[in-house]
Amino acid sequence: MQTDMIEFLRREGISENILSRVEDFRREYPSNSEDGCRIPRPKFLYYGRDVWQKALTALLAGENLLLVGPKATGKNVLAENLAAVFARPEWDISFYLNTDASTLIGADTFRAGNVCFREGPVYKCAKHGGFGVLDEINMAKNEALAVLHATLDFRRAIDVPGYERVEVDPAARFIGTMNYGYAGTRELNEALTSRFVVIQMPSIDQDGLVRLLGDEFPTLEKKYKEQFAQLFLDLQKKCENAEISEKALTALDQGMRMTGTIGTAEQYLKDYPIPIACKTGTAQWQGTTSTGSFSGSDNASFVLYAPADDPEIAIAVYIERGSQGGNLANVCIPILDAYFSSSTKYETIATENIAY
Repeated sequence: MQTDMIEFLRREGISENILSRVEDFRREYPSNSEDGCRIPRPKFLYYGRDVWQKALTALLAGENLLLVGPKATGKNVLAENLAAVFARPEWDISFYLNTDASTLIGADTFRAGNVCFREGPVYKCAKHGGFGVLDEINMAKNEALAVLHATLDFRRAIDVPGYERVEVDPAARFIGTMNYGYAGTRELNEALTSRFVVIQMPSIDQDGLVRLLGDEFPTLEKKYKEQFAQLFLDLQKKCENAEISEKALTALDQGMRMTGTIGTAEQYLKDYPIPIACKTGTAQWQGTTSTGSFSGSDNASFVLYAPADDPEIAIAVYIERGSQGGNLANVCIPILDAYFSSSTKYETIATENIAY
């Protein structure tokens, strides 16, 4: 994957001078076998030549990065890609309101009856020359982040009271990500911000979306990729203009999850080991019998995507006069099992369609 990343950057139009320097960096700071499992193998790639050039240039100059932008701009994807490009182990550090120094650097603990130091993720990253992703860095209080100052500036060191001073490995880099204006976030103080090169992350454009869809679904026809990309951009624009509330979209997602746990598809999907978001549909239909009476079964439809948190597969089923949409959830289980290679077995609940 590491060689593939270099080839990907070459296709993105990154200058050969920068790529040559990246390869020099990797030769100068080879990863060891202990940290090999932490070197990411990205499932998704970040598209955007200008952002790539800025990020690579800053990291090669020994700087840390702060990726700033709204959600769905690829901040974490880019951070993971950068660790893969430089072949460095990655530590993901999620920030929250109660993040403190011990969460980041480490703290005393007991081991075999003795007091010893439990290394935190920032400490490990600095020690092993990794790439530390400081996710949603503006969620934490500024006083908690002050412990990072010496780590991120020219001193490149961590002082832990009662223990030896740790010099930050020359290969180590830190990449912060942040959104402005979200509940629980705050402005970073100038002292911390000055220790990063700030990159404003642009929203993905249609060409980037089409390429992303092409990577994930290589057999999908171009016209459909373009339609899906345009649909995403239209919805995004409506959200930005407050024509669609993000709360409404969140409620819709929650409702579709509940359909499979306590709703009309509960009997089939409640115990499925992977979270599913789904919607059942029943379109009423009536026909006339030879005696003139009305009879008939309704048309049924069912859609789902899974896993609900990070969708990989979407299924739509429609059966004319299929009675109830909820029944079609049973049709999808073997498809999901085949896709996720699940060994779990499910009892099939028999249904009858006696509409005629």
